[in-house]
Amino acid sequence: MKSSKKIERIEVPTKDIVNECIKEFDENNSEVESSIRKLFDEFDDSSFEKILVKVIVLNNRYSTGLNDNQLEEGKKDELDKKGKKYPVDVITMAKHILGLSEEIAKVKNPENVINLVNKMSDLGEQYKKAYSFATKYCAWTLKKMDNPMNIPIVDSFVKGFLYYLNEKEEAGLYYKGGFAQKNLNDYDKFCKIYKSFIEKYDFLSDKTYKEIDKYIWQYSKNLLKKNNGKEPIDIRIYN
Repeated sequence: MKSSKKIERIEVPTKDIVNECIKEFDENNSEVESSIRKLFDEFDDSSFEKILVKVIVLNNRYSTGLNDNQLEEGKKDELDKKGKKYPVDVITMAKHILGLSEEIAKVKNPENVINLVNKMSDLGEQYKKAYSFATKYCAWTLKKMDNPMNIPIVDSFVKGFLYYLNEKEEAGLYYKGGFAQKNLNDYDKFCKIYKSFIEKYDFLSDKTYKEIDKYIWQYSKNLLKKNNGKEPIDIRIYN
């Protein structure tokens, strides 16, 4: 479906729509979400085993794209010949996070969060970026600290929502001048775009980033269903 259809179908946020989506999300996901919260509260980043459990749970729950198993050498050779990057697996990611554990404990401000997400998502030139996973892991981990910060997470739903909503006006509905889809893959730029979206609508200032994420995810998910005679529409942006 053409982008113009996606732009047309996305509704400008209202207080009622936001609250309804948050309520629907909680009704369907509260038990799982509270269990993940308990896991991250009880398991710190002091050991590979604790981190691995958290990585596996987040990857399976949120479909972040990590492989369950490490690549065999033959598969690596095949990808090398094609000039393609390796997918990140849960074991390699857990070891990578263990190496960042001291830095995670020292995060005190939003700038540090952006740097941490960039470091966590980058496992080297041979690997694909684990961008979405890194934002989710940081959001769940840093939320339990003494001075928790609002950390926006990135996934295909939120990227599509922010992009197509802003395109509803030629000059940009909430981010003036507009932005390219590729800007959403730069976490620093993504955070600025996300903040501009929140500032556009006063009623969102009372919501946590977690609640806003629930709204965007549930609203975008609902667009995939046939509703009131309207055909399903997929606004996700994967790249």
